[in-house]
Amino acid sequence: NDEGGDAGAAPTSADVIVFDADCDNNMTIDANIDVAGVQIDSGYSGVITQNSTRTIRVRSSDWTQADGTFTGNDANIDIDDDFTMTGGTFTDSSALTAIAGDFDTSAGGTFDATSNSGTVTFDGGDATIDVNGTETFYNLTVDKSNYAIQTISAGDTLIVNNNLSLSDGRLQGEKIQ
Repeated sequence: NDEGGDAGAAPTSADVIVFDADCDNNMTIDANIDVAGVQIDSGYSGVITQNSTRTIRVRSSDWTQADGTFTGNDANIDIDDDFTMTGGTFTDSSALTAIAGDFDTSAGGTFDATSNSGTVTFDGGDATIDVNGTETFYNLTVDKSNYAIQTISAGDTLIVNNNLSLSDGRLQGEKIQ
């Protein structure tokens, strides 16, 4: 279901792809996609799988996930704005998962950034990381533009199992282990 578009047509950069309780199908992303947003609502019980070499770009309408399962593969996932998760499971790509806006998993869900041994990069402007106590990453990079600030919310700890890279910008707030 792509909001405002033809449900049978491939989504465009103007579309927000919506998975809701009425959609009980699994989905395989078998082409590169460039969309305005991804919205996985409460009640969606399917699995969304990124096929090998298929890139995903999400523009200014965010990635929001309240249920369901997303499984990344071996191609980049580029989220130009916020990533908000309140339920479900998100497994990152073995390549790069870039998030330019706020990263919020504080209300629940499972953000799995270790199974595929990929890199999560926080890029873009000033933004906040707010997790439910701790969040674990395989590789983590902060590469902000123009000395922008990436803030880790009070009481939160980011755990990096492999490489931590601070390329540009500033990192402030709570802990990194």
